[in-house]
Amino acid sequence: MIGVSASPPLRVIFVVSTSKQDLTLFHTQGLTLHLVYRLIPILYGVGRSRQGEILTQVAQLVDAGQVHSLLDTKVFNFSEVAQAHQRAESGQALGKVVLQREA
Repeated sequence: MIGVSASPPLRVIFVVSTSKQDLTLFHTQGLTLHLVYRLIPILYGVGRSRQGEILTQVAQLVDAGQVHSLLDTKVFNFSEVAQAHQRAESGQALGKVVLQREA
């Protein structure tokens, strides 16, 4: 669900969102929605050199410790894959849901 508390003009940007959303709020509050699908350049061979530059910059930020993945506090074993999937779909996970190999 989208929750927005702001005055127009406001832009909301989704990057590779495959979720289903009620867009009523966009109509009633005059919001602008932008959808960005980052695989388009790769799929269609457009701007590949720019994508390489972006990946290089991101790698440098990761190496410098300035960017990191947000991981959910609950870690699941592979035997708990169904529960991990449920957590990811429920919206309760804060960050990526992690599966680990059992010792």
